[in-house]
Amino acid sequence: MSREPLDQTTGGHWRRDMTEPTVDKDVPPPIPSNGRPFKYPFPIMEVGDSFAIPLTGSMRKSEDCATARLRSAAIRHARAHGGRFSIRTNREAGEARCWRVE
Repeated sequence: MSREPLDQTTGGHWRRDMTEPTVDKDVPPPIPSNGRPFKYPFPIMEVGDSFAIPLTGSMRKSEDCATARLRSAAIRHARAHGGRFSIRTNREAGEARCWRVE
């Protein structure tokens, strides 16, 4: 097993080829994130706001899969961050709409 030679100028310690770090001023910290953007705009919604998503056409029990995913995401967001959401499906328009009610 070969090792790099001892550095005689540092008193026999192992040589480390590292540069001295520089200190930067006035650099803003990064915005905290888990790296995954929000799929639905729940965090920016105020009471009375709504948004719509298109229906996928595939059904799970008696509900469209897109509506089921939206409902599940709204429940998870409400439990974690508060608020209440109402979701309604309009099959004629082909969309599911979510309102923030509290």
